[in-house]
Formats: sequence, structure tokens, C-alpha cells
Amino acid sequence: MTMNLKTVFVFTREREKEAASRHLHNLTQLPLIHAVIDAAYDLHDGSGELQLLCNSIEHAMINGGGGVWEQAGTWLAKLSLHYPDLDTIWHTLTTYPKAPVRFRAAANICNMSSEALERNLPLLLRDRSRNVREKVVGDLWVSTRYDAVSMLRKRLQDETDAEIALQLREAISKSCG
Repeated sequence: MTMNLKTVFVFTREREKEAASRHLHNLTQLPLIHAVIDAAYDLHDGSGELQLLCNSIEHAMINGGGGVWEQAGTWLAKLSLHYPDLDTIWHTLTTYPKAPVRFRAAANICNMSSEALERNLPLLLRDRSRNVREKVVGDLWVSTRYDAVSMLRKRLQDETDAEIALQLREAISKSCG
């Protein structure tokens, strides 16, 4: 899916920052999402670097509290369509040692590019955390990704948790019509 960069940068930088503050649970974390916004706009304006954007998104996704990591995930999903190198962040999150961070990748499964989905979905479906596996399957059930069906079927063969296996079957059924 190709998206014009103008659809990503609809508002001014200042308006994006103002809007971002309304979604935070803890305003002391505002600098984390502001860093993402600044890095995105700097790259778009030609004065920034992709690595700085990558670092700011990854930092916000790993260390941000409520409202921060969700917004950083949205920026990552939008911008990775134009900068595919950003997709590596999804893998960093998916393989992170702490389950709450892997959950953040799982919460964005429906927004990942097809390439990122192919690389990360199998890992998230067999995550050691039940919460992570449940989040992935639940989100795929609600927002169908047809490109995920074969991976869901493969995971169903090995899933030992009866409730998650049921959710897998339902997600597969919904995806297949």
C-alpha cells in the first residue's frame, strides 16, 4: 500500500504536538512523543536523519507510558510505508526481553506492513506470554489481515492454550469468510 507523504503530514508540527499531549496519561512523558514528531518532521523537511527517527520511535515504544507508545506505533506504521527500513523496529519490539514491550508490537499487528507482518507474526503467535498471543489473535480477529491466515493456521497446530486455540479458529474462520 502506497500512501502520499502529504497524508502523513496533514497538520503543522506544532499542531501535532498539541494534539499528542491530549492522549498522554502522564504529561511528563511528552518529550518522548515530541521527539518522534520532531524527528519525523525534520526528516520530511530534509533536515533530519532516518536513524534519529528510528531511535526516537524505538525509545518511545519501549519506554513510553500510556498514550506515548500508542502514538509512536501509529507514526511507525504510517512512516514505514515510505521508509521501509523503519520496519526493523517491529522486530526489535517483537523480540524484546520484556513481555509488555512485545505486547506493544502485538497491539500494532494490524498496522504492520506485509513484510513486517510476515517476519513478526510467527514470533508473536508463539510468544511465551499468553497476553501477547491473545492480543495478536484478538486484534487479527477484529481487523482481518488476509495475509495472516496461513500463519494463523500454522500456529493453531501447535497452540496448547485451549482458549487461544479457539480464538485462532475464529480468526481464521472470519478471515476466510
